[in-house]
Amino acid sequence: MLTDYEGAEKLNKVERMILEERVNGFSICTYDEKELSKEFDEIIVRLSAISGCQLPNTELFAHLLSEELKKFILRFNYSEYTLNEFMLAFQLNAYGGLKFPNGEEMEQIKFTGAFLNIDYIAKVLNNYKTVRNLLDRKLQNQIDGYEF
Repeated sequence: MLTDYEGAEKLNKVERMILEERVNGFSICTYDEKELSKEFDEIIVRLSAISGCQLPNTELFAHLLSEELKKFILRFNYSEYTLNEFMLAFQLNAYGGLKFPNGEEMEQIKFTGAFLNIDYIAKVLNNYKTVRNLLDRKLQNQIDGYEF
């Protein structure tokens, strides 16, 4: 449980959410291909609900979007993320107001176009990766004995 983590009280709300989602569920790379395709079909619907974009208008487009999403995740180092983290990335983007340690606000990625697309997904995940990596460094510094 996250509350059992010794330094949890020093983390902000977003950092605690990220840690929770990292430990809840399995990494994307642990799913077999058929199971992953099913999960991504559902994720596409959920991402459409979050972003306000239309659902794919044909079975072919839905299939190709799911396949391209799967390839993107596996090829570009997002396969260690859990599906819960994947969804959290889009929820945090919709929430907005994320800040870098220097106080500068992180760009909220606005959806453009008609349908969900890999470009939009990549930009949102890239922001999430930045926040996740900063958290990793923060935790590593604590493990190494530095205060944060």
